[in-house]
Amino acid sequence: MNPVLDRYSPLSYSISDYIHRIKANHRGYENCYRESLAHVFIIQGLSLFREVNEDCVKCIKLRGQYIQAAMGPVSDAQLTIAPAFWIRMADIMGPVHIYAPGHAARTRNTKAIEVKAYVMVFVCPTTKNVNIQVLEGKSTDAIVDGLNRLGCEVGFPSYFLIDKDSGIMKALNDANVTLKDMQGIVYKERKIKFKTCPIGGYNFRCYSKAVYLNTEGD
Repeated sequence: MNPVLDRYSPLSYSISDYIHRIKANHRGYENCYRESLAHVFIIQGLSLFREVNEDCVKCIKLRGQYIQAAMGPVSDAQLTIAPAFWIRMADIMGPVHIYAPGHAARTRNTKAIEVKAYVMVFVCPTTKNVNIQVLEGKSTDAIVDGLNRLGCEVGFPSYFLIDKDSGIMKALNDANVTLKDMQGIVYKERKIKFKTCPIGGYNFRCYSKAVYLNTEGD
């Protein structure tokens, strides 16, 4: 059974300093307190190790090297009351090599028929739903066909979050979309609003509160 010590006892200060510097090697007051429980129980020990940690010169230097960075910021798009896929992140994956049915392997009488295709992935940042469309290529026409199939399945979005892929940008700039509102009135929209980030750099987006760019560059 471990001995019980008072938080303000000189022996408690001595033990906490030894554990902080030698046993735990400046790993933070939570780890130091967890390490101390294997040897002794100090009443209000967590506050004691926090005090020792704040007075330690080495720990002060280590804390000065921390970088203040936002982790997992929430965008305005995620707080918007809207149906699923009203805002979409989109990117093209591939090429993906697929085989025609019945021709997946080479035999005596048939040859393997291999086709190169691409996959366009759509993600709703609000609901985390994912929609995948297979494209025959990376051309603008193939991307438009994928957008048409996407619209038939889950509806067309208000705007896209994409990287600087020339095919996707041209497709969104040249798109003519015919929509129907809640009152049943049909109207046509030209171009789809989108915001870009560097190619392969979706981590740069960080869902900042910047105004989304539309196709006119406002």
